[in-house]
Amino acid sequence: MASYGISQDDVGLSFFGRKFLIGTTIGLGIGIGVGAGLLVIKKFGGKREKDEKMVVCLQDLTQELKELRSVIVRLKDNIATPARETKLTGNEYSSNSLREVASVRTISDDEEEFFEMPPDEEILFTQADQLQTSAPFDDIKPIIQEVELLSNDETNENNKDKVHTLLENAVNKYPENAELLWRLGKSFYDIASEKGKAGFLEEKKNLLYKGLGIVQKSVKINSQNASAQKWCAILLGSTSDYESTQDRILLGFKYKEHITKSIELNNKDATSYHLLGRWCYEVSQLPWWQRRAASAFIAEPPTSTVQEALENFLKAEELDPGFWLSNSYWIAKCYYDLSQYSQSKEWLQKIVTMKTKSEEDEKCLALGRELLQSL
Repeated sequence: MASYGISQDDVGLSFFGRKFLIGTTIGLGIGIGVGAGLLVIKKFGGKREKDEKMVVCLQDLTQELKELRSVIVRLKDNIATPARETKLTGNEYSSNSLREVASVRTISDDEEEFFEMPPDEEILFTQADQLQTSAPFDDIKPIIQEVELLSNDETNENNKDKVHTLLENAVNKYPENAELLWRLGKSFYDIASEKGKAGFLEEKKNLLYKGLGIVQKSVKINSQNASAQKWCAILLGSTSDYESTQDRILLGFKYKEHITKSIELNNKDATSYHLLGRWCYEVSQLPWWQRRAASAFIAEPPTSTVQEALENFLKAEELDPGFWLSNSYWIAKCYYDLSQYSQSKEWLQKIVTMKTKSEEDEKCLALGRELLQSL
């Protein structure tokens, strides 16, 4: 595998950490532990949840308290260190903060990337994507066509490795070509996912950061490339579990910037609207203490609502009806959170008739069936 001289510290970009398909982010604080526990008991008791869910909830609460302690320690360090006292706006990022990863975590077997892509995603050129490339389109067109042919053939398990080798060789020949670079970054993501499934978690982590660095280079070469912007956001999300809480909050702005830019350049891409919807949902679930903590180092912490998330999921569905079981699940989940139970039930009933095409689809289907039973 070719070396690109990109380390984890050189990348320094991340988004919000999350466990797969859990609607909330890390949660309840030391100072409100008792009140939070009562709220949890009231919530689950009032909804006839089983005892097992109470145990899970208390276990999550314990983990959340540990996370908050970590945030408080970091905030104290920020206050004690003059270089870190300046608040940041959404477009300004502290190099000290980005290069200091205080809390590195390994994704466990029951966690999954937040940004698993639809298996049938097409890789197409838009007019903007063809601008500012270092090589004539005719020179790289045969390479792109071969990559797409191999990627669309699911009968051969070795195709991902073939695609990766093909793209690495092409990038060695055309090192400044944005079209080849973002595809190579995506290939690193695909290989990393396979490594993760096989249990090679450290190798997975390293591959994700390499992919992120390569896609960032693609964006730097051609910021008008919608696919490069989208995959930059995806890889930011995929590396989020390895970043500190502070950096995840800070760089949530960066994720939204990339996915919003991708939509601006190509407003016909259903996947991009889904990704923006996921961002909106995650941000809408941020607990008040985390917003309060974020205000210590960000002038304006990110905000969004479940309604905004729903609008993006519905837009994705409008562009490509039934394109992804996971998108349908999130529509149902948003309706449920908004207490619009009839609409939620309608979408959940659609989900149980859809075919699964990925592990994420299978998990969404299981969650959807569970949610449907509660209605």
